[in-house]
Amino acid sequence: MLRYQIINVANIRDICACLCKLQNGLEIVMVVIYITPNPKLDEVEYFIHCTLLENAVKESKILGGNSHKCPLILAGDFNINFADKKLVRLTKFLLEKLNLRMNNDPQESTTKYGTTIDAVFSRYLENIKSQTYVSYFSYHRPIVSMIQIPE
Repeated sequence: MLRYQIINVANIRDICACLCKLQNGLEIVMVVIYITPNPKLDEVEYFIHCTLLENAVKESKILGGNSHKCPLILAGDFNINFADKKLVRLTKFLLEKLNLRMNNDPQESTTKYGTTIDAVFSRYLENIKSQTYVSYFSYHRPIVSMIQIPE
């Protein structure tokens, strides 16, 4: 069972997760993350894995739970350029450990500098669409996600 949690690990990363129940009764784990600039991928992977351990496929089974079956959205500022083919390691890690797939196009910039450092990942949600829009107040191009919920 996921509890509401806010976790801040020193000066490395920030993450917040909660369990949301939609009008149709569907429960989704919503996770927002911020990773400081110039992160080491090992530290990022360790942080995400430790924080979302009970939602990881293999670990959830070991712990005797079924949190790995719950739909999950992980979104935020990763400060890792997903458009750089050398950095697909994190995307692969999220797929293998948490069954998360990227919803936004990694080749579509999320900053005014042409990088894709913001992302939305999800699992077990077929009707989710994520895309960027223009913001006049930030150098980021925010990502908006829409989930079509069956009645």
